Parts: sequence; structure tokens; C-alpha cells
Amino acid sequence: MQNKKILRTLAKEKRKTLNIKEISRQIRENIKNLQEYKYSRNILLYAPINNEVDVLQLFDGNKNFYLPKVNPDKKTLSVFSHKKDSVLINNFLGIPEPDEERETKIAPSALDMVVVPALMADKSGFRLGYGGGFYDRFLPLLSTNCTTIIPIPHSMLCTELPHEAHDKRVNYIITEKEIFQINS
Repeated sequence: MQNKKILRTLAKEKRKTLNIKEISRQIRENIKNLQEYKYSRNILLYAPINNEVDVLQLFDGNKNFYLPKVNPDKKTLSVFSHKKDSVLINNFLGIPEPDEERETKIAPSALDMVVVPALMADKSGFRLGYGGGFYDRFLPLLSTNCTTIIPIPHSMLCTELPHEAHDKRVNYIITEKEIFQINS
């Protein structure tokens, strides 16, 4: 969709101008204040690239953290354990990923919370990703009890994004200013 392509370009340019370190800190605090976060044991994060919100600093000794690994041939995501001392390897897109030889793989259905990266999001819970569709294929594999959130700078939140039937909504949009709970 041409509109999405234009929005992706604009979002990437706008994100370069943000003080993402401070925005990330405030968003992490908002995530930690969520009841669902407090009760989650198995949480999927992502390794930030290109001035994305940094969620890796959410590490807490009482939780198990995981990172996604892209399978480019199948266009799917697999989930592997991640610890503070884990070694990450850049994939074909330059995204840091777990080393599947060293880390433990788990089923998506075992996750309690998934933190989903996005370029933009709207107040209906839809996101604008990078266009690969990996998370759109991944989210339906989660348990119905799994909480999904998008951490995003408030300036990257809009009223409505173009979306298609296969696009999946999340439960929460979390900015440095607000927490939006999405009612399905």
C-alpha cells in the first residue's frame, strides 16, 4: 500500500529527531506500572534499531525475557531466551537477534506479554511496522491471555492509520505521556 510506504519514510525521518533515550526511560516506567507487566513472567522484548524505543533495559531478575529471531524464508518469528549477558548477532536486516545455538527456544503461546516494535501507532491499537508482516503472522500464535503492547513516542501516535484485514491490534499503546488501553 503506497500510503503505508510514505508513512514509513516520514516516520523514520521524524524518529531521527527525537530524544529517544529520555523518551525510552519514561516509556519503560509506564510499562513497569502496568498491572499486566507486574504479573507477567515470560516477556518478549525486541532489540531496538534506528532510534526505536529501548525496552531492553526492562530487565528484572524475577522475569524471563525473550527476543524474536526472524526466519526470512518462512517470514516468521521464533522466540528465544535472552539474558543480560546474552550475545546478539545481527541478522540480514541488521537487527540484533539471539544466537539460537546458545539460547532456549519457547513457543509463542508460553508468553505472558509481547512488546511489539512500531514506526507509528494509532489510538485503535493498529501499528505501522516495517512492512515485512512478521508480527502480523506472529500475534495470532499467542495465548488469548497474552498482553500485547506497543511502546512508541507520543509524537508517533496518530488518530488513524491505514490498516488491512490481516493487521492485528494490540492491547496497549504506551507513550512517554500516556497509557492507552485498547478495547477490542
